Amino acid sequence: MLFRSPGYQDLSPERLTCIDAEAGVRLWLIAGEAFGQHGPARTHSPMLVARACLQPGARLALPLPAGWNALAYCIQGGVFTAEADEDGQSNAPALLPARHMAQFADDGEGIVLCAASDSATDSDTQVLILAGAPLEGPVVSWGPFVMGSREEILQAQQDYLAGRMGRLGGVPF
Repeated sequence: MLFRSPGYQDLSPERLTCIDAEAGVRLWLIAGEAFGQHGPARTHSPMLVARACLQPGARLALPLPAGWNALAYCIQGGVFTAEADEDGQSNAPALLPARHMAQFADDGEGIVLCAASDSATDSDTQVLILAGAPLEGPVVSWGPFVMGSREEILQAQQDYLAGRMGRLGGVPF
């Protein structure tokens, strides 16, 4: 999986899967599956990538497979976060303000987000949600490279510096 040919996916906003998940909640699905629909991005491991827009006071209960890692990054507004139990109920909510991230334990049935009600702005809350199956084995990173060992990182560095990483055809940059 680590040594793959380079590729490019055009994921313009109109290609994303838009889901009206619950009252006051719109979800733009980029990768993975949620509420029976699939995002357009191809991935090499099971994951979910989505942007959620929650109106003030709206609640999103997002089921996730057991054992998945998950995080939420609040882009705008504020959101209360909690983990869902097997009945979809949330526990111990905590406020996540804008430009902050919450990491969820991998022992729940999903995550719950509740947009804060701010009477001063009444603007929607924007949240980036990332979740996925844990990677098996060791993980070593250097810059944009993520490999399974130090030796593989050194090989990737050499390949990059020697121009052996390939070129993307048809990419506008």
